Amino acid sequence: MKSYRAVIWFWTFAVGMLGVAGGAHSQTVAEAARLPEAQQREIVLGYANNSIANLPSRTDAAGKPKSEEIYIRDRTLANLVRALFIPDPKHPDSAPEGLRVMLIRIKKYSTESPNRTVLDVMGDVVDWSFQHFYIDFYTPEKKAEYVRKSDADQEAWFRVEIQLYEDKRANERIIKELKEKDAEVLKKMQEMYDSAVILADGRHVLRTNDGDFMVVSSDPNDRNDVKLERLFYPEAQSLYDCMRARGIHNGRAGRAACVR
Repeated sequence: MKSYRAVIWFWTFAVGMLGVAGGAHSQTVAEAARLPEAQQREIVLGYANNSIANLPSRTDAAGKPKSEEIYIRDRTLANLVRALFIPDPKHPDSAPEGLRVMLIRIKKYSTESPNRTVLDVMGDVVDWSFQHFYIDFYTPEKKAEYVRKSDADQEAWFRVEIQLYEDKRANERIIKELKEKDAEVLKKMQEMYDSAVILADGRHVLRTNDGDFMVVSSDPNDRNDVKLERLFYPEAQSLYDCMRARGIHNGRAGRAACVR
């Protein structure tokens, strides 16, 4: 469930004194989706840069002094926003994860929730990230240590945490794909085993393209398929021909129908 803690802070400072494109704060995702990707990036970066400029200040949006607790929170949030949306000077050609996610969400919500604003959707990304990479991630002791880091070090740590998270997700996707492929291979192997000719001694045999028969195992880890002894070829060939003639694709059904 969304907490909206970071959303409210981010929204206040991203909109405050924005002055870009005459009311860009009301831009909906449907409107943004119709723009070239470069302009979508400009909108997102405009909010990010404005919040970064205002969040770390010692005064709030109304010009009142912030408490030390609020200042620490806002400064940390600003460094997270920088890590999420501003290109890393060390890797200028790599799109920041937050910016990449926003381009995807603008497209997604332009059909699902077209009246949502870009800033509202961006606030969701910031809120989840602040919760995940800071509030839930650090113990009170770690937070106290984090406060003593410079802005550059806080930003660098956030970039590392974000990249590690993305790497983990990428690995999980690869593992999921490999498992799905394994499952498909196992399914096909089982189908081949079930469709094989079943000899009187219980062995399952498959006919190869060159007319030979191979004994196959039900164990997917058993790769020691062996060629059937010539002695059993007549039996295997007879069952094979009968199953084909009757359109039977299951070994047990074939044996029941073809063996008198």
